[in-house]
Amino acid sequence: MMKPKIFLLSLLMIFMVGTALEQSVWARATKGKSIESPSVLQMPFSNLQQQFVLIPKGSFMMGSPAEESGFTAKDEAQHLIVLTENFEIMKTEVTQLMWFKFTDKNPSHFKEKKYCPKSHTVMEGVSLCPDHPVEQVSWNDVKQFIDLLNYRLADGYRYRLPSEAEWEYAARGGGKDAFYFGKQDEKKLKEYGWFWKNAESKTHPIGSCPTKEKAKPNKFGLYDVHGNVSEWVNDWYGNYEFHHKTIAIKNPIGPKSGSYRVIRGGCWNNSNPLHLRSASRSSLNPDHHYYYVGFRLVRTKK
Repeated sequence: MMKPKIFLLSLLMIFMVGTALEQSVWARATKGKSIESPSVLQMPFSNLQQQFVLIPKGSFMMGSPAEESGFTAKDEAQHLIVLTENFEIMKTEVTQLMWFKFTDKNPSHFKEKKYCPKSHTVMEGVSLCPDHPVEQVSWNDVKQFIDLLNYRLADGYRYRLPSEAEWEYAARGGGKDAFYFGKQDEKKLKEYGWFWKNAESKTHPIGSCPTKEKAKPNKFGLYDVHGNVSEWVNDWYGNYEFHHKTIAIKNPIGPKSGSYRVIRGGCWNNSNPLHLRSASRSSLNPDHHYYYVGFRLVRTKK
């Protein structure tokens, strides 16, 4: 087994090389042109197969129209959102491997051989399914993980959870329908995400689907925004019903305080496909751990 000091030195070397590569990719991708469409950007730890996509600033109607199945005014009353800055968001959910690389732990429930053939022991007492999303991480656990990430990675970026508005904007991929692929269609949904009727009561590799080797991303290049695991976002939970539909809200960050944090995206455990819609939202205790909740990261330049 690799000694801790040697392991950390090796990891730091990977970060340094990866950072140089990432800067080169960024320079080539943005040289001589404005940012109008998303670009895939490498992470300093690209060996973990976790990439960011550049999301252009813009505006959209957050929530769903009253005629959409599953609509409730409290949670989905439409209101105009303006995001004034570009941001980068992970193409996929954070994996068990990435969590382990920074913490030497894997809190996930779905990490044994019976859940995935790639499961293996990485150190005494720790096994993982490397390409499955990490779960059983509380919102507070995630914040500590992000603090560690920002401390370890001196790469010119600040890592964080997406705001609820950023999450929905990115998940929609420019679309206005219930799902990024169009209106509600349970048969078609099986080509895009994992939920109760196809997930076999477990998580699955990021970016995969049951009908093909690889799932279909949205127009921004994101996977798993409909299912696999639900995702923590940064906001405290609050009602929408008092928002004015046509008065624009710039860069909302949710209520100043609360008791519950918002989750988005739906998961393998959802029996009702309506819970996987782009506008669907729920809330959970930020101190608790759930085997159907994970997260994805956003990063912005410092």
